[in-house]
Amino acid sequence: HAQLMGEAVAGRLVGLALNRGEMAVAAGLWAEMGPAGFGHRLQRADWAELVGDLDVAVGLLPHPAEALGLELWVAHLHAGRARVRFLAGDQAGAREDFAAFADAIAVFRTDGFNFTLYYPILESGEALVALADDDTAARLYRYLQLCSPVRWDPCGVWGADALTGRLGLRLGHIDEAEARFQTGLAWATDGGLLIEQGRNLQGLAEVAVRRGDIGGALKLLDRAAVPFQKWGAKRCLNEIVARKVELQGITSQDMGSSIHRLQVAVATEQPDLRPAAAPDGTVTLMFSDIENSTAINERLGDARWMEILRAHDDLIRREVQAHGGTVVKTMGDGFMVAFASAVRGLECAVAIQKALTPSPSPDFAGEGSTRLLDSIRVRIGLHTGEAVRQGDDFYGLTVNLAARVAASALGGEVLVSERVHKLVGAAFAFDDGREVELKGLSGTHRVYLVT
Repeated sequence: HAQLMGEAVAGRLVGLALNRGEMAVAAGLWAEMGPAGFGHRLQRADWAELVGDLDVAVGLLPHPAEALGLELWVAHLHAGRARVRFLAGDQAGAREDFAAFADAIAVFRTDGFNFTLYYPILESGEALVALADDDTAARLYRYLQLCSPVRWDPCGVWGADALTGRLGLRLGHIDEAEARFQTGLAWATDGGLLIEQGRNLQGLAEVAVRRGDIGGALKLLDRAAVPFQKWGAKRCLNEIVARKVELQGITSQDMGSSIHRLQVAVATEQPDLRPAAAPDGTVTLMFSDIENSTAINERLGDARWMEILRAHDDLIRREVQAHGGTVVKTMGDGFMVAFASAVRGLECAVAIQKALTPSPSPDFAGEGSTRLLDSIRVRIGLHTGEAVRQGDDFYGLTVNLAARVAASALGGEVLVSERVHKLVGAAFAFDDGREVELKGLSGTHRVYLVT
């Protein structure tokens, strides 16, 4: 009993540290505890999935036999397994575990506050919202409302307000959901609980969507990204990026473009580009991706596509390093790169396209005379702007303009903005330029093709 109580207390301290982003504290507690029960391994899995290591998280999940047939432990263990497997994309496994969780809690009454059920339910998180049938969702929603004086059990990965709000939205109780998210946000902010701050802000964004306020939802998602970014919750940030892409009405063609996904991701995360800037405070941004990458992947198959993608990534990184650039972010086949010099950035872009120019090579005899990268065409765009972070002013213009210039290029082309054209002068050969409309930016903009 003393050991179990010690593990329970330590688990709550670990949960508190994890939600606040105090990783060193959590690691110290884990080291002190040594081998522990399945609850602590679930917490490690929770940490792994938040940072985006979903394969690691799945590997950390305890075996169902470790619950020893005790209903409460069975419920807790299967709740955690269902949530992590759901997030990892194992829908069949998640449903199997969620069914076991639902069966285990069915023996407990939920018409009054019962603390023994509290942390298994909170542990189920996203799986509960997505996988529960309507009756189970309604029953557990009512139960969580009865628990409202208690905000959170650190042994569970979700706070009660955010989870109750999500269930409320699913069941159509928008006003009640908004109230829970607002309460949860105030509580989490006061307690320095970063993950719960982000989740409640995400919830308020969904309330705004239900009410038709897409602009308000996007602003709330940007606010949610701040605590997630501070914590390092990569998976949560990816959720926000995906939702923003959806809400901004980007077309299906755009959604298949790594440039557009990068644009939304960078606007959300707002990385500091000042270390890559020139002494005058400007930075040259280069965006690139592979034209028609989805179609190429489908035509060649996943195995061949991954070979091409690795070779493409190696080429881009090699040229970026050779020209003094900094890879800011990658998504799929897309790259965002920063340079202190417009000339160096453009030299890098030209070098990439030159390296991609098809030419016979004996190195790939099994491919006839075609090199591995001859099957792809890369489009590249560059723009120079201020690197000093000034909220949306920088990320809403400089990054967007650079990304949109790249999105206007065809495969094999390097396009530059008018500012880059002026900065590099006669160092490169260009066409006469053309006026284009860049999606999301007012008016027309002149772009130039490197010839």
